[in-house]
Amino acid sequence: MKQIIIVLQIFICFFSIYSVENYRTQKVSQRTLDNIKQLITLKAQRQIENIDNALLADQIVLQRRNPEAKRHHNELSINNPDAYYQGDIDLSEKQAEMLSKHLKSEIVLKEKDDEIIRQKRSVGLEPFYVRWDHRRPISYEFAKTIPLETRAKIRAALAMWEERTCIRFQENGPNVDRIEFFDGGGCSSFVGRTGGTQGISISTPGCDIIGIISHEIGHTLGIFHEQARLDQKNHIFINYNNIPLSRWNNFFPISQHEADVFNLPYDTGSVMHYGPYGFATDPYVPTITTRNKFQQYTIGQREGPSFLDYAAINIAYRCTEHCANIYCYHNGYPNPNNCAKCLCPDGFAGSTCQFVQYTPCGALIKASKMPVTISSPNYPNSFNVGDHCIWLITAPPGGIVNFQFIEQFQLQCEDTCDKSYVEVKTGADFRLTGYRFCCTKTPHHIFQSIANEMIVIFRGFGDAGNGFKAKVWSNIDDQIVYANVVNGQNGVDHVLKSVVVVENVFEHVNVHQTTEEKRACAFNVCPYGTNFLINNGEFHILWKGCCVGLFQSGDMCSALDDGENPFLKFLETLLSVRDIQRSRNLPDMTK
Repeated sequence: MKQIIIVLQIFICFFSIYSVENYRTQKVSQRTLDNIKQLITLKAQRQIENIDNALLADQIVLQRRNPEAKRHHNELSINNPDAYYQGDIDLSEKQAEMLSKHLKSEIVLKEKDDEIIRQKRSVGLEPFYVRWDHRRPISYEFAKTIPLETRAKIRAALAMWEERTCIRFQENGPNVDRIEFFDGGGCSSFVGRTGGTQGISISTPGCDIIGIISHEIGHTLGIFHEQARLDQKNHIFINYNNIPLSRWNNFFPISQHEADVFNLPYDTGSVMHYGPYGFATDPYVPTITTRNKFQQYTIGQREGPSFLDYAAINIAYRCTEHCANIYCYHNGYPNPNNCAKCLCPDGFAGSTCQFVQYTPCGALIKASKMPVTISSPNYPNSFNVGDHCIWLITAPPGGIVNFQFIEQFQLQCEDTCDKSYVEVKTGADFRLTGYRFCCTKTPHHIFQSIANEMIVIFRGFGDAGNGFKAKVWSNIDDQIVYANVVNGQNGVDHVLKSVVVVENVFEHVNVHQTTEEKRACAFNVCPYGTNFLINNGEFHILWKGCCVGLFQSGDMCSALDDGENPFLKFLETLLSVRDIQRSRNLPDMTK
């Protein structure tokens, strides 16, 4: 009997292993993968040589690598490029078969019509790449090869996608179609849902970085590389002269039948974008050069998904279909996890993206012709690791904002700025990642906003340094500023159009003659990150809804006195009895 039980246990064990292997998505054979790459290379050769010789970079002015810059670490730093499609993508047998058949037919068609490729695509389309059912959580599990520390990072990367999309993940969930995180010696993933158990390889050490993990999860959700979009040549140059012929397949745009971009703009700050030196023959010459030179240090970031990366998934999976219409400022859109609020581009906050995102050292600045300066904390001394500042700078209606770096500039130097850097977003589409700057060379250029708003972001998440200093100004002055309010709504808008001055720029503000203004204000929320305001040189403090005092208590406006603050008591003595009564009788706008 014992012998029968032992045999039965062995049979069950063998059957379980066999079943798991049977349902595990198998990678395509190396031979088939090589054939696909050869077809793509042939397609690239024909298009580049016969149609667009400029792509060979003969007319491109290439910047050589900054010798001070560290090589940016990403999935291409780890992977054997021969083993993957586009550097880090695994193909299933079914995907490879359909792709190979399509490439062969497309090459034949290409000979007849050189213009068959017209559309812009990026997120995988069926039948090539199948999406997950967003109505159910995606089950996932860890192989024993994944260390505990790496598991925590994987959970953090999954949480990033969950926080800003309707996609949910369930560890050790019950679904047959599932993800297994394992150490396969590199960083790789299939695109979309392949059926059964499909792997995401997160090698430790090397791939165990949250940004790289979020990149591979992006592939699993169905996203291709950003530089593989069909409109790539409108945004980047590919220097094929610096890429081995066998690697051309990694850069050539994917077919219109493979993916869709849902009319989203090309984002150089996508976590799915290659860095500037991938697959380079000469490691000091870029393989990708942005058409806008100020975006060169933006490409290749591995902080995490960008605003537009999340947007692509939300559109592809119809995450906001259940949301009623809500107007979102600054190109935000309804939050699929809370339809009453908007998801906001980096730099903005509030239920409708009407505020500047709060940071302890940021500010809201209304620019005039008189320049004011902003800087990283402690400048010219070193900022602290972890410092994060956001400034929203506005010009009067019809004006523009000017921004210029001045004096010393010192931030951690890498090929891609994604640790310690300054980002300038000139608009008009704030969804796009801005121009990023790092290293030690002061950028000598005056940046101008497209409309009358500009966002400046400083992040000091890498090595500490002296940071930066810059001056900002407008081309016109605001003529008249009133603290006028209708139903408490315009007050917020008006505050957003007021100068918020930080200590290091106060002396630069041009002071105009003060006019007495004692009407009720009833602002219901303080501008994030402010403690006093200047309107055309007039000093204002918001106090109990009137334009005489402003202090911050959490997120709401408050007198902060409660009978205790002597300064506010002094201010009260300066008001007429009528003004005091108006202040005390104002409705509570916070409820």
